[in-house]
Amino acid sequence: MKAFHTAITRRLSVAPRRAVDPTNTESSLAAFGSGALLARASLMSALRLPGFVPCAKFALAFGANGARSANPAYNLAGRGVLAVAQRLVEGTFVAGESLDDALRLAERLEAERGVGVLIDHSVEDAVDLGANRARKARLVDAVPAGAMVPLKATALADVAMLEELSDLVARADDPDAARLDGALADRLDSSHAYAEAVDCLAALGEAAGRRGVALLLDAERTPIQPAVDHVALAVLRRFAGAPRPALYNTYQCYLAGSGRRLRLDEAACAAAGAPFGAKVVRGAYLADERPTGKVRESKAATDAAYDAALASMLGAAAAGRPAFLVAATHNPDSAAKAVDALDELGLRRDDERVAFAQILGMCDTLTAALAAAGCRQGSKRERNSQLQRLRSRPFSTRCRARKLVLYGAFDDVAPWIARRLDENKDALGAPIAENALLWRELRRRAFGRTAAASPADLAP
Repeated sequence: MKAFHTAITRRLSVAPRRAVDPTNTESSLAAFGSGALLARASLMSALRLPGFVPCAKFALAFGANGARSANPAYNLAGRGVLAVAQRLVEGTFVAGESLDDALRLAERLEAERGVGVLIDHSVEDAVDLGANRARKARLVDAVPAGAMVPLKATALADVAMLEELSDLVARADDPDAARLDGALADRLDSSHAYAEAVDCLAALGEAAGRRGVALLLDAERTPIQPAVDHVALAVLRRFAGAPRPALYNTYQCYLAGSGRRLRLDEAACAAAGAPFGAKVVRGAYLADERPTGKVRESKAATDAAYDAALASMLGAAAAGRPAFLVAATHNPDSAAKAVDALDELGLRRDDERVAFAQILGMCDTLTAALAAAGCRQGSKRERNSQLQRLRSRPFSTRCRARKLVLYGAFDDVAPWIARRLDENKDALGAPIAENALLWRELRRRAFGRTAAASPADLAP
């Protein structure tokens, strides 16, 4: 198996054959009107201006704080700033304020582009665990079959318990292996809170499984991530023999040791007879994690770790183990290499165990290229016929190219957008690099000719 994994890693490390080609904008951007393209290209161009991102983050923080202020003048100014920001991002990066807005957008994405969805409410902070759990249960019950729903552990589990458990893991001789030690939970002062968290996630997983919905457990910051892993693995073990994982845990490849943790967890689930789900990302907390000394030395090292993680999961799937992967990436090369690997391993591009995901409004050419490469639902004829009956049937579970569709009051959305601006370069740099493709497609539509694509079009 080690030799098999090494061979697949080598395949993923070489230049892709471009089975996925985001540079074919006439095809990948066909579903976008010229007005929408112009607005998106203009916004992405603004993100490249010196100082724009810090100013945007400041404006969002000012607006969010002002909207909650009791000071009438500050409140009015804050709401004004948020109103302007809302006009810029609604429909581009977020669906709207209600779940109905998100469901309507999800219908259009599948019907027009063959793209599936992850649907989430924008609230990220835990204020009332009971309310958060009830809200998430309602969301799981409301989204269509085939959709995915992100979960945030700090909104569903007691944070003090997570900190205590992470401390126990950190004191072990082998912290990575200690995450698999179920007996650690018995040593917690807050063992009841641990049981509540596991029961909550297991109940959500059971409800999601009945409806054909997948749950994705978001990554947390390093101080509490070991506890999140421990809880996730306890939930997964409860579903031994199930056809699909109860949830997907997230693995951040900019952290040293992420590959070993992924392999340990997959092997533990395989030994327990439980399907294993992994969402593989480069990472979301780079600025916060750098001082810990646990971040990889370079972006190139992170890229290599990311491709190796995909190789590990694809190799496990090809070997017949119940390993399920969501490759969340805005990097065209990683996506193209993974699709090439699917072909070389003899896996179908629409294999239910493999999905690709991007954030709404970011790297739309990549998402469309993945759908066009076969990581989508059905044929064009099938999609056209389903357009008439889409509202009367569940979404196809064969949509493998996906978009994260967020909804919520803009006061709640603003912190989420600020965090996206603060993430690593692949989460923002790739969409900015994609901007050249947007302008190239606009020129093609305006002047009726196609400019040749260059490698610089997709340089991060």
